[in-house]
Amino acid sequence: MEMQAAATTPPLAWEHVFATFGMLLVVLVVIFGLAWVVRKLNGQLPGQRAGMKIVTSMALGTRERLLVVKVGNEYVLLGTTPNNIHYIKELPSDFGETLKLQEGSDKKAPLV
Repeated sequence: MEMQAAATTPPLAWEHVFATFGMLLVVLVVIFGLAWVVRKLNGQLPGQRAGMKIVTSMALGTRERLLVVKVGNEYVLLGTTPNNIHYIKELPSDFGETLKLQEGSDKKAPLV
C-alpha cells in the first residue's frame, strides 16, 4: 500500500514553479526599490538636518575616521570612534574651493 501511495503523488506542477519565481521577483523588486529610495534620500532620514553634509572622510583604522563636515557655510574636522565624536578644529573658509579644485586630480585633499 505504501508503494502505491508514493506512485500516485503528482509531479511538481509548473504553476507552482512559476508562482515561486514570481514571488521571488516581487521580493527582489521591493529590495531594489527600497535601495533606490534610500539612495535618493542620500541616507537622510526624517528629522535629520539638511544643512549638514559629510564632505569627505578618511579611515584611520578599522573603526576610527576623520570626517570633514559642512555645517551651513563652515567646514569642521571631526574624529569619530564607535563610542565618541571629537571636534578637532574648524577648517579655513576656502577649504571647499580647495576640495573642488583637487577633485579632478589624482591628489588627495588636505584634511588639515
